[in-house]
Amino acid sequence: MTRVINSINYVCGLGELLERVNLIRIQLIMLFHFNSDSRYKMQPQVSRYPLYRSSVKQPFLTVLALVCCLLLVTTKSTLASDYAYRGNFSFQAQHFTENTIQSIPSVSPLSFASTVEVNLGFGESNIEFTATPFFRWDSEDDDRTHFDVRELKFTDYDDNWELQLGFVQVFWGVAEARNIVNIINQADGLEGATSLETLGQPMIHVTHLRDDNAIELMIMPYFRERHFGGEQSRPRSEFPIDTDLTTFEAPAGERNMDVALRYSTTYEEWDIGFGLFHGTRREPQLIFNESMDKLTPFYLLMTQAGVDVQATIESWLLKTELVYQSGAKFKDHTKLVSGFEYTYYDIKSSGVDIGLVSEYLYDGLGETPFNIFDNDLLVGVRLALNDVQSTAATFAYSLDLDTSDKFFTAELSRRVGSSFKLTVEATTLDDENYFAANFQRFF
Repeated sequence: MTRVINSINYVCGLGELLERVNLIRIQLIMLFHFNSDSRYKMQPQVSRYPLYRSSVKQPFLTVLALVCCLLLVTTKSTLASDYAYRGNFSFQAQHFTENTIQSIPSVSPLSFASTVEVNLGFGESNIEFTATPFFRWDSEDDDRTHFDVRELKFTDYDDNWELQLGFVQVFWGVAEARNIVNIINQADGLEGATSLETLGQPMIHVTHLRDDNAIELMIMPYFRERHFGGEQSRPRSEFPIDTDLTTFEAPAGERNMDVALRYSTTYEEWDIGFGLFHGTRREPQLIFNESMDKLTPFYLLMTQAGVDVQATIESWLLKTELVYQSGAKFKDHTKLVSGFEYTYYDIKSSGVDIGLVSEYLYDGLGETPFNIFDNDLLVGVRLALNDVQSTAATFAYSLDLDTSDKFFTAELSRRVGSSFKLTVEATTLDDENYFAANFQRFF
């Protein structure tokens, strides 16, 4: 933290910094509409299109203003000597078959999405700035049209330390089917039931590195709610979910302070990580409102201790994730994902690799709206042609050992030229099937 303060004082006086933070915060507030439930929601000044959903809310304004201010005052005296950007935009066509239980007709929406990652370095300093905005527009589902900040952070580092401040993405885990230790970032519920996309988490993230060991401390002053689709969304729950009635176990609500600590190390063929988390649970309970016609999210407090282990032994990958969760308003329980992956490399000198995957998934809390894997066995096949077009295919099948319910998904991807990629996916989801084709342009 001393390094950051010294850097700020070097660029401009502390008084100037605070003045700029306050000015930018006021300007940001002017762009936001303050509604009756004391939350800021971004609204365009003039638009012919339906109001789009934004993930940016009131407590983000100070953090966002601070990050913008640091960027402005840094570039005031030192032009960015290192500048890089990359990103993609994509067109997606989806098709959902008829849901006979909920009497929902088939639908084939189209959507457009774009992500851009910008990285700035400043002279000979160790400070870097990263911004990764994301936007999606959907032709059929207004609730799926949304904007989010995946990352918006400053990074300061030296030989053994790294400090990140802002909206940060963190990933923990080694398993294929589900990463139960991955607790930091909120899932982007508008990107689909099988999507791994997450929202940027406001935090102070400090990492100490020494040889093959890393210790991380994360302080998260604000909780980001999960977004849910509306009546036009697919797949969707039988009852609509009203996020305007969201409640929290923590008295401070979404401003509750979450804390996480992680230690990871590598010893010979073993990669091991231990994690502790205390704060608001990312998956809410869904409870009925007073009129019993809507579901409302209720976020509980919890403490989680977890471990993830991966061993690389020749062509074998042995993987295990184990967590224990406890809280005052739900039963203490254990979760487990354990299995292996075996890869046949360069079959008959063709360059083709085939990987076989098998995992067992257990959740002591039982099946929930956000997790169907409570006592399941998953098997899968991963095919990589290793050609110029990076052609790859993945197939996965799971069986519920209690109810015999089945889940199947298949994905095929291939580069087209040097800048395009086509991905086709098919998934069975309970009472309806889902198909998607995604065409991406990278830059």
